[in-house]
Amino acid sequence: MSSGELEAGLVDWYGERPVEPASGARQLWASEVSGSWSLVEYRGDGRACVLRTGDGWAPAEEPGDQLLAQWSGS
Repeated sequence: MSSGELEAGLVDWYGERPVEPASGARQLWASEVSGSWSLVEYRGDGRACVLRTGDGWAPAEEPGDQLLAQWSGS
């Protein structure tokens, strides 16, 4: 779908926001409230797709540490 439509859905439905830094054409989105996260791939044609999703997102306890994510299941 269009990247704008996908991003709006992540914000509206899951309360996710982009997590910095982006890695090339991939961006991690996460919600500190619900703990959900989504890995999004952006395409050159303005479209994007979700590559993977999961639960258990939480910020690191120590300032300056990177945020951590884990997914349940296989």
